Amino acid sequence: MIITCPNDVPEKKNKWYIFLAGPIQGAPEWQFSLPTSNPNIIWLSPRRKTYKNFNYIEQINWETNLLRICDIILFWIPEQIKEVKGRDYAQTTRTEFGEYIARGKKIVIGINNNFKGRTYIESKCVQYGIKNIHRNISDCINEIEQYIKECENNKNIFYTSDTHFGSERALNLSKRPFNTVEEMDWKLIENWNKVVHINDTVYHLGDFGSLWPKKYLNGNIILILGNYEKEDIEKNQMIYSELENKFDKVYKDPIILDNKNNKFILCHEPLTGLEIYNKEIIKEKNTEDIFVLFGHIHGRQKIKKFGIDVGIDAHNYFPISEKDIFFYKKAINEGFYDEQVFCIGNENLNINDNKNKKNKVFLGGIDHNNLNWKNELIKLLKIEYEENKKEDCNFQIYVLTHGAFPDFFVFSEITEDAINYKDKYVLCILEQNLFNEKEKESLNKMFKILEKYGIKCFDNLNDSANYVNNYN
Repeated sequence: MIITCPNDVPEKKNKWYIFLAGPIQGAPEWQFSLPTSNPNIIWLSPRRKTYKNFNYIEQINWETNLLRICDIILFWIPEQIKEVKGRDYAQTTRTEFGEYIARGKKIVIGINNNFKGRTYIESKCVQYGIKNIHRNISDCINEIEQYIKECENNKNIFYTSDTHFGSERALNLSKRPFNTVEEMDWKLIENWNKVVHINDTVYHLGDFGSLWPKKYLNGNIILILGNYEKEDIEKNQMIYSELENKFDKVYKDPIILDNKNNKFILCHEPLTGLEIYNKEIIKEKNTEDIFVLFGHIHGRQKIKKFGIDVGIDAHNYFPISEKDIFFYKKAINEGFYDEQVFCIGNENLNINDNKNKKNKVFLGGIDHNNLNWKNELIKLLKIEYEENKKEDCNFQIYVLTHGAFPDFFVFSEITEDAINYKDKYVLCILEQNLFNEKEKESLNKMFKILEKYGIKCFDNLNDSANYVNNYN
């Protein structure tokens, strides 16, 4: 299939777009006689079938936009068949070649032996790593088809977020290096298609923006709603149906992917991911195999202890590959980043606020029946504990055993501290097998009250310590 200027491309990009770059004036009409009928290719030809009502600006805009969205540019410079007065042969082609080789586009090139400017172009090919310079169009087509076959046999997964197509606000507040929103949108499309191929999968973690660029983007795109999509859907429920029609799949809530013995938590906002992360590490009893991928913060802190911002502002306006995700995950797990990366900046300020104190944990509770739970818990904790001064701590673990139940003063102490510490308070109930039915009923009522304050309740020391150790 061939699409000629000024016609538009299909509504969904599920074939390879190959732009046919090369001289038109003084050259044969080679664009209409390509030696292939590959059904997975759409050829984009700047040579029109008719030049009636020709519009120069329309021609330039069409060529510029489709050169940006295409997967491969085929530069073929055939032998000149006639001279055009006042014009050097292939003069525009030479300019386009210089621009798009510098842009990093995938280029396949062939040059007829009789083309006089061949030597300079060949030297640039060597400089930019283009190994094959063909002498006929058939060899160019063979290279293209071989490249496509290799890409289709090696499908990849990418992640991105917060493209905010069409957003003046994102352009300005995120200080994106583009002069206009239109320039930003086309550059994001171009970058996307440089790394993502049509059979790859892209997880977009929300705030896609205007939907018009979707038709130009490669890959099976799975959308997890961001705060902007959710706000729009609240105003108009029909928008959700529109998103379902545009994307390969849409998720309203975060999802968890089992990926190569790892769990990837995919969500829009990092704190939402952190909440899910804390639940998963308690369930799985490890941290190294669980990783949160999020967006929303526009690269303000790309690396966190529990995951990474996959938004385009954090990755030079490109989607990030799964291979690179594993690179960052390995770096975090193996301690390549020191505490300077993760510090919040006010750890040592003398502010009378629990949120700003250095992380310390107070161990409360009554050690009935000579249980040595305190020493065991101290061994499990990775953060500093305080023996006597509760007021110097911003965490508290309260251990309750059957021997302390029921005790009015114990419940009063638990309730008071729970209100003060909230989600940094852990209640650990040991010996639950010793509780009778009435005692269990009382415990359940207490749990419901504590849950309203965000209190975490566990039945063993390991899970209690894991929650505190991995709290971010």
